[in-house]
Amino acid sequence: MPSGPVLGALAVGALVRLALLAVPQAWHDEATTGLMGLAVLRGRFPIYFFGQPFMGALGAYLAAPMYPLLGISFATLKLLPVLLSIVWTGLAARLAWETAGARAALWTAVLLAVPPDFLLYWAHQARPQYPLALVLGTLALLVAHRAASAPEPRARVLFLLLGLVLGLGFWTNFLVLVFFPAAILLAARGGVGRLVRGALLMAPAFAVGSLPHWLYGLAHGTAIPAAGHGVPVEAVLSHLDAFRRVSWPVLVGVPQGLRATWAGAAMAVALAVAYGAALADALRGRPGRGVAGRWLGAALVLLALTNVAVAVGTVYGRALDDHDQRYLLPVYAALVPLLGAWLAWQPARRAALLGGAVVLVHAGGAVTGSLTSFTPRVAAVQATRAEVARRVAAVLARDGPRRIYDPNPTRRLLTFLSGERVIFSDPYQEPLPEHALAVDGASWAGLEPGTAAFQASLAAAGVSFALRRFDRGGILYVDFAVPDHRLVELDPVQLRVDGSEVPEATGRVLDRRADTLWTTAGPQRGGEWLRIDFGGPERVTLVRWIPGAFQEVPKGLRLDASLDGAAWRMLVELPEYVGPLYWSAGRPMQRVRAGRVELRVPPTLARYLRITQTGSDRHRPWTVRELFVYADADAGEPAAPAPGPQGPELRRALREAGVTRLYADQGWASRAALADPGIRVPPANLFLDAYGLQGPIADFLPRFHWGPGTGVLLEAADVPGFTLAARRAGLEFRARRLAGLDLFVHAPRPPPPDRPLQARALTVTASRNPRRASRAVDGDPRTRWATRGPRSAGDWYRIDLTVPRRLRAVRLTSANPADLPQALRVEGSADGTTWWSVPAAVHVERTLRWGGIALLADAAAAVRLEVEPVVVRALRLVLTESDPVFYWSIHDLEIHGDDVGVSDGGHHRTRG
Repeated sequence: MPSGPVLGALAVGALVRLALLAVPQAWHDEATTGLMGLAVLRGRFPIYFFGQPFMGALGAYLAAPMYPLLGISFATLKLLPVLLSIVWTGLAARLAWETAGARAALWTAVLLAVPPDFLLYWAHQARPQYPLALVLGTLALLVAHRAASAPEPRARVLFLLLGLVLGLGFWTNFLVLVFFPAAILLAARGGVGRLVRGALLMAPAFAVGSLPHWLYGLAHGTAIPAAGHGVPVEAVLSHLDAFRRVSWPVLVGVPQGLRATWAGAAMAVALAVAYGAALADALRGRPGRGVAGRWLGAALVLLALTNVAVAVGTVYGRALDDHDQRYLLPVYAALVPLLGAWLAWQPARRAALLGGAVVLVHAGGAVTGSLTSFTPRVAAVQATRAEVARRVAAVLARDGPRRIYDPNPTRRLLTFLSGERVIFSDPYQEPLPEHALAVDGASWAGLEPGTAAFQASLAAAGVSFALRRFDRGGILYVDFAVPDHRLVELDPVQLRVDGSEVPEATGRVLDRRADTLWTTAGPQRGGEWLRIDFGGPERVTLVRWIPGAFQEVPKGLRLDASLDGAAWRMLVELPEYVGPLYWSAGRPMQRVRAGRVELRVPPTLARYLRITQTGSDRHRPWTVRELFVYADADAGEPAAPAPGPQGPELRRALREAGVTRLYADQGWASRAALADPGIRVPPANLFLDAYGLQGPIADFLPRFHWGPGTGVLLEAADVPGFTLAARRAGLEFRARRLAGLDLFVHAPRPPPPDRPLQARALTVTASRNPRRASRAVDGDPRTRWATRGPRSAGDWYRIDLTVPRRLRAVRLTSANPADLPQALRVEGSADGTTWWSVPAAVHVERTLRWGGIALLADAAAAVRLEVEPVVVRALRLVLTESDPVFYWSIHDLEIHGDDVGVSDGGHHRTRG
């Protein structure tokens, strides 16, 4: 049979798919795909679909050239999947031709001209990872089929191509894995030797095709896909039932309105019989098809069974109850060509009757499904929605604000339509860090009106706003402000806190430690409270606290004030609190890293504040890591607020100060990063990159690294707390004013008054594990001495000096903070036999974390024992307390002292 009829049927299918571009609609995942294409045009080179560390960005690179050529629109957005669908239809027809000849190809093309509505739906879904999986998987089958019988030089090229196609498919969509068994079966037709030689060629080609995945995945621990694992038998049976009830009628195109009726059930059964006959026919292997056709038919059956088995036999089976059966899309690459091949072997009249019935079912599903977009009413509604979206994007791009907080992900469509001139960002956990930075650091930002509970929480944070209307009733909150008072933080040392639960831990909310917190005894029930005593009346106006985790904020809260602890006045009541919600650099924020709760009230004379949790949460407690209370120092009218540094001024000041790493509250940090992209700032967003990596929960408060090029930018109220914490931690800094803010810049520390003795001047041993004692002084921080069991009072570590030295300090470090005991006694000796106690002051050196508005101490990193200068020939560190769990370990030990006039000619020795 000539190929003309096949091409004609394929052309009809292409026209059906292209015609639907006249009435396109999109949703936020598709907008993300469009934003990836725009990122390519800006030279960003994405690896995966934004927001997840899988599903490669190949579709973004294919779509990118269309935007400058055809413009940014919903139709352009959906053009790539339509083209991929047309390409795949041709590949499927070719697969049928290779299996059973031209008539099979014709029937396959006819069946796909008006396909099952689910397949037509996916032809217009701008999520190209799935259409690409079909294209690349089907292409791999055709290449494997040819490679098995091609002459040797050409076979090598085909095997290289096969590896490349499978690699691209693996990077693009792990769903391509279901094609692998069928492709291997087809390649095996050429014999074991050819398959082995082909595999040696395929492996490097596969690595090249999937290289982006490995470059990212190996570095971030996401290289191995989270494949669906086996499930219990009862779950498999449940998945099979869902496949029978939901998946199969959807896949074969039973009209949606009939699926729950006996007529729909009859259609599904009839089509199951037809497809079952086609699979059985392929397994039987008709002699007229030849050896190659029989192998190809068996491979297609294997593909269908593999796809269904993976869906039903793994956790992905939970999705089979959904209308979107995307995990079963590869089954079309097997079922439709096999049905076309089966129809090709039927007598003409029977084939026409059976094939026509299948096409009628497809047409019925399409007419009541995707093709309803052509009805005047639906077309008008969709056109109006598209036009409104385009107009809103244009108005905002022209008049602003161009940076807007909005938790509704649908607004991402406006970001795409505007070509990112307007950026909408989820205020809570934006999946695109670039967009979070753009909105957080904008000098003028808007906020989409939220729920009544959110508006009440906004008011409780003291945030006022103006309304800006745009285009037929659209409203944004703009021009945010908080009451301006000269805030003074109340000294946490002078405060006292008690609570309704876990009273022994309430003091932790004032210790300025990141590794401690107060928590309710269980999940939030309502009625839990914390009470703060200032020690005397204060004009309190602001309360802030950092929760233990961003989810552990009160579900509802009330703030009361009192002068005597008996009569209370309610200042704030929120039946439903939405947060963490706080103020930063001129706008309200809900970012979660170092996020906090803020409550602002008019200056209120009080000695006591009581915070009561009034909501309920079945899973999470209410926690407070650090609490801050501020008073109003101005008795008269407040002064106009300082605007803070603008971009050019901020960039110039930071460059002059040599700052390359900046710690600041999220708004100011983002503004600095926008002003100078060379400045590194802690992430304000939940995600650490564009692919959904959230990092450990400990990084809710980012680590603080103080060194050359580091700076801290603070508002005036937070300066005293920072300077005190910095001095406690031994940080040296220079300070300067910057448009109402204070900039602190790293300064080199003065040289210490003493120096550590060299290891060769020490001989060490220990009461336990003495053979490993030298590891504490070998200069390698990766090795350690340890007690090899829970530490006990009386355990000792001894250091002998080659000559007498004037001892000034001993410094111990350990990789595990729990292995650093702070209950130690220092003993000295002049002869190694007689010992006396050496008074020592214990100083704990801690790592640091950044709380957005405060520097917080974290876990112990080292213990320094400082003594009055004393001459010793030996010293001994003795534990004075036991621990039932933790060892005593030393990764690095330094003895700080100086000579007393005797030369050192000794060598490092270890006592056995």
